[in-house]
Amino acid sequence: MHQETAVQKPQQIGTVFTRYAPALLQIALGSIFLGLMAQVAIPIPYSPVPITLQTLAVALLAISLGPIKAPLAVGAYLLQATAGLPVLAGGLPNPLWMIGPRAGYLASYLVASYFVGRLLNRQQQPSFFRSWLILSLNETVILTIGTLWLTFFYGWTQAFLIGMLPFIPGGLIKISVAATAVQPTRWVKKKWESLMR
Repeated sequence: MHQETAVQKPQQIGTVFTRYAPALLQIALGSIFLGLMAQVAIPIPYSPVPITLQTLAVALLAISLGPIKAPLAVGAYLLQATAGLPVLAGGLPNPLWMIGPRAGYLASYLVASYFVGRLLNRQQQPSFFRSWLILSLNETVILTIGTLWLTFFYGWTQAFLIGMLPFIPGGLIKISVAATAVQPTRWVKKKWESLMR
């Protein structure tokens, strides 16, 4: 009886690992992808927040990983930043990012990735227009929360001028780019899921 139990335990561990390993790998790769996209940063002289590809990365994570794994990937990325790894914009380590002027933007990735991923999953027949509208929520949530946090440092008017207005044109482009990725990503996910069965 004891021998059977001893044999079953490694088998159970192996089964759990096999079951969750693909998801854990996706979350880890998603966090690395977000960190890499942060390195594409264009400083704005009058703003503490640079233009980066991170909001596009968050949208792509929501599209590819969905409402559970995408926020977990974002959370893993923020843990890396808290640990002092050089994953924030420009490759600068900042373990105290959560009290800086960019904290609102970074924290909002969790909210945006969850809601956008959830709404995208509800689409039975995705179209570019519907996907574009859903993905516009990604930019809206991130810029709104980020700007609201920025008001504690600069006040309402200045926060809007340096924390939201400069990012709207680029945000529209990112939404369009992400919307074009929805249908191809869904096709790839179906093929992947069929291979994993």
